[in-house]
Amino acid sequence: MNVVQLNKHEATGGAAVAAKRLHKGLRELGVDSEMLVERTATDHPTVQSRSRLPNGVSSAARFGLDKLLARKEIGFSTGLIPSYVHKQLTARSLDVAHLHWLGDGYLSIGDVANIDIPVVWTLHDMWPVTGGCHCPGDCDRYQDSCGCCPVLGSESGSDLSSRIHRRKARKWSDVPFHFVAPSEWIAEQARATNIFPDVDLTVIPNGLDTDRYRPNPGNETGADSDRTTVLFGAVSATSDPRKGYDLLTEALTELSDPAEYTCIVFGDANPDIGQEKVETESFGFLPENELISLYADCDVMVVPSRQESFGQTALEALSCGTPVVAFDATGPRDIIVHQETGYLAEPYDPVDLGAGIEWVTESDERRERLGRAAREDAIERFDIERIASLHAELYDRIT
Repeated sequence: MNVVQLNKHEATGGAAVAAKRLHKGLRELGVDSEMLVERTATDHPTVQSRSRLPNGVSSAARFGLDKLLARKEIGFSTGLIPSYVHKQLTARSLDVAHLHWLGDGYLSIGDVANIDIPVVWTLHDMWPVTGGCHCPGDCDRYQDSCGCCPVLGSESGSDLSSRIHRRKARKWSDVPFHFVAPSEWIAEQARATNIFPDVDLTVIPNGLDTDRYRPNPGNETGADSDRTTVLFGAVSATSDPRKGYDLLTEALTELSDPAEYTCIVFGDANPDIGQEKVETESFGFLPENELISLYADCDVMVVPSRQESFGQTALEALSCGTPVVAFDATGPRDIIVHQETGYLAEPYDPVDLGAGIEWVTESDERRERLGRAAREDAIERFDIERIASLHAELYDRIT
């Protein structure tokens, strides 16, 4: 079985991390998997850079044109600029093309339509089923025809989002996609779109190496053991409203004794902390081994996101034996077992989020029990060997 994993990045962003983990897990199962990305971040021989391949407009030009067409909106990709990646796929002996995150001009709508081998597509966000936005938030216009796009600030029913929506429906009408949804929530969103009225969809969560992400790896991070440590992090953790840092800061003010807590933030180079009542520290971007240590050393992880297709930081923390508090909504709902491995708060209530933080941390015995259960659940449901096997079974089914 020869499979290619296509993703814009090798290492940046949640989709890249998930794709790389799957790639490694498949290879350990004996599947001949390779990755094709815009630019490599390592020199691993199974990861190839798209920018080194012939044909098509250059990476920088495609990105610039896509952003220009999208009015420079970072949460919107047009998929209109061709890269001709499908020609390179056709020239290889491949059984499956597995698509991941294709935004910012990596693959166009037409490129995807012209792939002539079975296609699996993991829904790391909503772009495959919308008129261009990656995260529609409260907007459900993608279920019909888009238009009046709030991301674009448009009031026209025939705007760019509507035209892209129609183009996807037309170009992809005869393509037998096989979608993978990392969570039940994003599966529901995909089933609601009219771009794919008869969607072939399998729910398979993201996975990780639970031998690597484990409790107490023996590497100190500097977290203050005299205080209860609350961990929060993501790419653009404090600047991306979808990640919910504002909801977390409000929740921290609701704690009965905020002075007993330290909030640790990772994933932002220049975080806008904006927190006064609870002592807050920033670790910025961390190498993986230091991040694992941080997960294991903290008392509770909080994932206050408004929308997540899955929620990888939640899984990483659970695998390190750290309970997680999140909202009972979108992707994290599938990862956290309420009051068994963490706490699922009422969406999107900062007061209940704060109550969840206190419930997890007010008793050492409870926190340790939750941590043990979290670790066991991560191994049982999300270990990469199991997740890779489920993908291999899907590949076998469609070829």
